[in-house]
Amino acid sequence: MSAIAIGNAHGAVARERQQLEQSLRGTQLALIVTGIALTAILSSVGVLPAGLLVAAKVALIATPILILVAIVTTLFRSAGNKSEDKSNPGDEAYRKKFAKNPFYTCVGGPLLEEGIFRLVIQGTLQQILPKIVPAIAVSVFGFQFPMAIVIAMVASSIIFGAAHMSNHHSGAAYQSANAAISSLFVEAPLFYFYGFWASFFAHCINNTIVACLTSGAGSSQREEHARAHKPLPLT
Repeated sequence: MSAIAIGNAHGAVARERQQLEQSLRGTQLALIVTGIALTAILSSVGVLPAGLLVAAKVALIATPILILVAIVTTLFRSAGNKSEDKSNPGDEAYRKKFAKNPFYTCVGGPLLEEGIFRLVIQGTLQQILPKIVPAIAVSVFGFQFPMAIVIAMVASSIIFGAAHMSNHHSGAAYQSANAAISSLFVEAPLFYFYGFWASFFAHCINNTIVACLTSGAGSSQREEHARAHKPLPLT
């Protein structure tokens, strides 16, 4: 068998493997979306806590806004760097990592992050700061928060955003700012009013929406790369 034929056979196997992986990712995302929908329905009929339905509504409103802000920011950043090639080899690696395991991206990751930044950090600050900070109420968008709680939410959100700076891709700074904003206006208030599971559920919905929007784009890029790749003669 010629080297070109062997290369083409390897390419066919690789394409079949990519298609299988894509199908599995699609199945996982479908199961996650179904689970989110069932959770919201059970919350609406009183089987599960009402805070979960509130979290779903907040996430479905806030996530598209955050995505739009991220798109606009990316466009401005791209326009500013148009004359320079600032491609980062970590960008594609991060996209692949993000899309590789939907269950971790949409469920495991939010569970871990909410456990650390909400349950541990914000929860601890909410217990300690009221003993130190004067009991002053602050009105934010019509909601009353004790000053200690506002400080706890801001501090945990800043730490949450800063943690995303460790991601090795060119948009880490923008992702960090987006994560901090999402934390401050979505997950942190939900945690304060409705507890851990509400903030976790909102985080799951946020990541699932992003994963669904990016999974198709990522697979298209991989297919384009596979088509452009030419097998080299094995001499």
